[in-house]
Amino acid sequence: MKKSLFGLAIVAFTISACTGDTADFKSTTLGARVYPLEGGIFEVVPPIGSTASDYWCAASDYARRQLGASWQTPIYINRGMAPGEASGRRSTVLFTLNPVVSEVPHSPVRRLGAFHVGDSMTVQAGENQCKIFPRWF
Repeated sequence: MKKSLFGLAIVAFTISACTGDTADFKSTTLGARVYPLEGGIFEVVPPIGSTASDYWCAASDYARRQLGASWQTPIYINRGMAPGEASGRRSTVLFTLNPVVSEVPHSPVRRLGAFHVGDSMTVQAGENQCKIFPRWF
């Protein structure tokens, strides 16, 4: 019995070490992971295969439930799509509630799904992103 428990502990440790998710995270209602970083920045890691809407949805869910942001609080992109600082995943986005200077001039034409530093959306608008494509699985 002791050997099998020890074996299970080794397997669990090995699996957790291989995932690269060593920091503490919060799960959102749709299963994304959000890692709080220093300076009010948080890293959003939605499930594999997610769309841009899923990033905004997760960021707004975290801001509302964990940070206590109001519906009209803006969420800003602090760093666009890049490898994670806390999670180790290749496709993460860093968000913050603190205003960030935009990296590109404001233009009436913007690429959907692109994450530009300084882009923002209110918590409510981000929450609305959760409802664009309902999950049926």
